[in-house]
Amino acid sequence: MQTAATNKQITSPTTAAAALRLFLHDCSILVSFTLANKAERDTNINLSSPGDKFDIVVQATTVLELACPSVVSCVDILAVVVRDLVTMMGGPY
Repeated sequence: MQTAATNKQITSPTTAAAALRLFLHDCSILVSFTLANKAERDTNINLSSPGDKFDIVVQATTVLELACPSVVSCVDILAVVVRDLVTMMGGPY
């Protein structure tokens, strides 16, 4: 999971900032659009923010789901990814 976050930050330098912004929102921003609702994730302000903040959550979730299916929530994954990215960028651990 850490490798996915590191690689994403290297290829897209705004990933850490975008992931931190995502972490500070409530979890509803992680919900995707369905026919029944227009998700917060799909609003213009969230689509226009820098970096692909959702991609890193998807990558990390995929890695964890292969190792331990249905055990870790997306919010927990996001917390660990953001912790790693903030540390990578020189912030506190």
